[in-house]
Amino acid sequence: MNELAKRQLNLLVHLAGIDGKFEKSEHELLNQFIKEKGLRANSLDQKTYPVRFSDFSKSEGKAELLYWALKLMHADAVVHPKEILFCEHLAIKLGYTKEIVFAYSKGLLSEYSVFKKKATDFLDTAR
Repeated sequence: MNELAKRQLNLLVHLAGIDGKFEKSEHELLNQFIKEKGLRANSLDQKTYPVRFSDFSKSEGKAELLYWALKLMHADAVVHPKEILFCEHLAIKLGYTKEIVFAYSKGLLSEYSVFKKKATDFLDTAR
C-alpha cells in the first residue's frame, strides 16, 4: 500500500474534522481520494495519527495534496477559519505562499491540471 497516500489521507481526515464536524460531503470527498489513490475501502475506519506537515515538504505531488485540501475545505460549503489556517500552514510547508489559500478560499477550484499551472504563481521563491 502506498505509504505517502496513507499519510495524505490522514492529513485530509484531520482537516475534515478540524471544525468539529465531519460532514457527509467531506466523507464522500475522502472516499473519492481513497478510490483515486487505490487505498483500501476501509481506510477511513483506520486509526489516524498526529499530522506532521514536514512529512510532505519533500514529497512528490505537493500541488495535488494542496488541491485536495482546498477541495475538502469547500466540501461542506462552509469555509471555517480553522480550515483556512490549517491549509495556510500546509501551503507554507509545501513551499507555497499562504496567499494561495486566500485565492482559493473564496471561489471554486478549477480542474487539477489548471490548478497545478496556476499554483506555480504562488511558489515561495524566498525559500
